[in-house]
Amino acid sequence: MKLNRKKELGNFLKNKRESISPESLGIATKGKRRTSGLRREEVAELAGVGISWYTWLEQGRDIQVSYPLLSSILTALKCTYVEAKYVLELAGYSSTGISHLMTEKSMYSLQYILDSFEIAPTIVLDSHWNIVVWNKMASYVYDVNSDLQYNNLIELIFLDENYQILFPSWKDKARELLAQFRLSFSKEIENEALIHFVESMQERSPFFTECWEEHRVIDENPFNKIILHPVLNELSFDFSSLHYIDESKEHLKIFINVPSNDGITEEKLKQISGQS
Repeated sequence: MKLNRKKELGNFLKNKRESISPESLGIATKGKRRTSGLRREEVAELAGVGISWYTWLEQGRDIQVSYPLLSSILTALKCTYVEAKYVLELAGYSSTGISHLMTEKSMYSLQYILDSFEIAPTIVLDSHWNIVVWNKMASYVYDVNSDLQYNNLIELIFLDENYQILFPSWKDKARELLAQFRLSFSKEIENEALIHFVESMQERSPFFTECWEEHRVIDENPFNKIILHPVLNELSFDFSSLHYIDESKEHLKIFINVPSNDGITEEKLKQISGQS
């Protein structure tokens, strides 16, 4: 059988689809199913694509496959980092910089490091500024949790009103974070996932578009920042960042917020965490 990229891509998606039980995705099944795993129409619905188009994709037909649509399918099929990388390369897209699930070993190491900062709210970002790990104090102060509507720091500051109210001037903070993000973006300026993210933000936030067109860049230098917490009121932190490379060579950022040395913020945080 003669293979090419599109045929190999279609064969992979077909086998991946058939390996996923409907029950694992909360899909109710009635009676006997002729197809093992998911049906094509179920994948199409989960990914938000047309059933005919998805069928042609599995059949290896010569059709146009955009990065956003392919990303939706990868998400619907619960593809691992390695599988996503394989599919993107087959489709002719660069897989550089795609977000991946960290190994259990990397996750444990990072969580151990973060938990050692008992009263310093700390988060870890991947190369796309998605929040991948955080400590308990970050949950207390920033309400970071696994149920956030947005798990990307840029999305949070530009789109989430509950996050914006934590800052005396959220628009200044948004400009600052975007200028730092733009510096990271320059290293992967042709990365399809990042390009799609920026275009998506421009569609969702006019203020993001305004800031993006300023072409401002700054480094992640240490500075003092004020947080207006809904319960603890004003909190003062000295911010710094560290760079961390995990075992898969993914470049991560660790954002650390150490309570200012006046002792006031530290005492408030100790009280809320039960350490006083």
